[in-house]
Amino acid sequence: MTPASPDDQHNAFIPRLLTRLVAAVCRAPRTVLIVSAVISLVSAWEFYARLEYRTQRSDLMNPHKDYQKRWRAYLSEFGDDDDMVVVVEGGDRARMRAALESLAEGVRGNSTVFDRLFYKVDLSHLRPRALLFLAPEQIQSIQDNLARMGPLLSGPVGPLAWKGLTLVQLLKQARERAGTLDPSAAVEAADEQFLT
Repeated sequence: MTPASPDDQHNAFIPRLLTRLVAAVCRAPRTVLIVSAVISLVSAWEFYARLEYRTQRSDLMNPHKDYQKRWRAYLSEFGDDDDMVVVVEGGDRARMRAALESLAEGVRGNSTVFDRLFYKVDLSHLRPRALLFLAPEQIQSIQDNLARMGPLLSGPVGPLAWKGLTLVQLLKQARERAGTLDPSAAVEAADEQFLT
């Protein structure tokens, strides 16, 4: 006779345990029902007294993490208002303005959900810093234009270099550029800008 393997012993243990549990329940069914009822009542009381719904994303994170502590400090300083930002993009400025006005009226009319509206901002003070808001390609184009104007801006004569910028000089340079153009190739951006 071969000895039973550990898996066979484990498989035999579970059915024996379940058989003993069923036998104990059958011997004292009232006790099992009373214990089950008491456990159900305690669970219901715990559910009623202590269950909370937490709907914030921050409730899913460890409250002892540094970023959570900083976030709670920010909320205690500035409040927990939820802001909504709307960006309108399009080609027709009048339609974009009308869409924003319509949206603002809808928000203003719904004061139960929105407690304040902030949608008209005077950005004229940003004009001196307008270059900061350009795309990198636009900034590169400006730098290229300035580099081509280098002889006028930083020539050896300085501001007097503009005196050499005459109609005759411009026509001479235009003739030279037009003479080097290849009719079958596309015109370079610098030549197109100058000739325009």
